[in-house]
Amino acid sequence: MTINEWKENWVKTVVDAGFSPNTALDTYKALYGRDGPDIEKCAESEAFALLGKLDTHQQH
Repeated sequence: MTINEWKENWVKTVVDAGFSPNTALDTYKALYGRDGPDIEKCAESEAFALLGKLDTHQQH
């Protein structure tokens, strides 16, 4: 898997959770910046981990 494919999977997972594509892309850039993600990890799992953190914070 390439970094671009990983990014597409990550962004799609965040968009499918209800966020706008722009928000998803901005969040991706903020999290992974210039270095990019560790593509050995699962993009969808990484996105769900972030979404879980956001959900936890919204409940407080």
